[in-house]
Amino acid sequence: MSFQQSVLIALFATFLVFNCSTESLQIEKKSKELSLSQDSHLPKCLSFKYEDGECENIHSFYKNPDVRKTMQLDNVVFIMFIHNYETVDDLIKAHFETWIRRVGLQTDIVFVTDEDDPRSFDEILPDADKVRCNVSLYKSPAKKEGSHLRYKVADAFQYLSKKYQYDSNKEYFVKIDTDTYVLPAALIDLIKKIDKATNPQPALFGRKRSSYPDFSYAAGPLYGMNKKGFNAVAKYLSEHEEIYDEIHLRLSGKGNLMEHEDFMVSYVFRQATNHPIINDEKIFTHLYSHLGFGSEGSSPVCYHRLKYPELFYVYDKTFFTRGNLRQGSDKVQKTWNKVAMDPMHD
Repeated sequence: MSFQQSVLIALFATFLVFNCSTESLQIEKKSKELSLSQDSHLPKCLSFKYEDGECENIHSFYKNPDVRKTMQLDNVVFIMFIHNYETVDDLIKAHFETWIRRVGLQTDIVFVTDEDDPRSFDEILPDADKVRCNVSLYKSPAKKEGSHLRYKVADAFQYLSKKYQYDSNKEYFVKIDTDTYVLPAALIDLIKKIDKATNPQPALFGRKRSSYPDFSYAAGPLYGMNKKGFNAVAKYLSEHEEIYDEIHLRLSGKGNLMEHEDFMVSYVFRQATNHPIINDEKIFTHLYSHLGFGSEGSSPVCYHRLKYPELFYVYDKTFFTRGNLRQGSDKVQKTWNKVAMDPMHD
């Protein structure tokens, strides 16, 4: 065999290896695309509105719901992910001194920190005995990945799914960020509405994000699931560790959305239940300066990006008067003007 023939054979072999590798990558990519195309008949999202852009009306998807007892705050489990950091501690204190005071006697709030957090329950949550609801702490052994929460969320959801497996009183699980201020009365009104339309089928609600071409996902500041949806997500996460390696690009083509826990949870919910998320615009994912105060009879469920604890007290005094929710944008605006100028105003 001549030198030239040897070179040609080597080049041909290299081409075959490269071609096979390329085909393998294409097959892998297609398999991931197939997992989404299998639910291509699903709406991108649902809404209570009859015309809501990409979302279809919720009643056209959920058929023949069952009537059961009306949901109350006592049927809710709140989940907040924290870590050992002084700024986070200040925000936790603000939560306890504002909206947490307004939840039910049997409402559960679970704080999830890291397994290597050396502090005791009392050191992490010194105000837990000052509120009437049930407060617990879970130290997650999940793998850390910088500012991302995927493994911690997956581990906590599986832990809580088992913890509340036989607790028939707990029907909704609501995840909130440390810089999210919640209006419990508005939240439970939304949950009642969702439960009436969806029970006994799985449901996930939140504020939609539309940066992914195939479906909308619920933004991280606040989203919730009924028990059937929550358990389905926890089970899927326990059985499909390969999802952490999947790549799902934004519409812009930049950034892997699967790196973010909110996208991951909505993706898993859709895969596990074959149901889209329910969008509600009263779940505010920014400050009042961007989204306003809501309207008469339609108060916001929450606000987000309250990076300073002082803001929690301002929002709380603005929206509540003698423990009652103040409604109507004009009334709230007038109160806000007073409170913002004088935080001690009551």
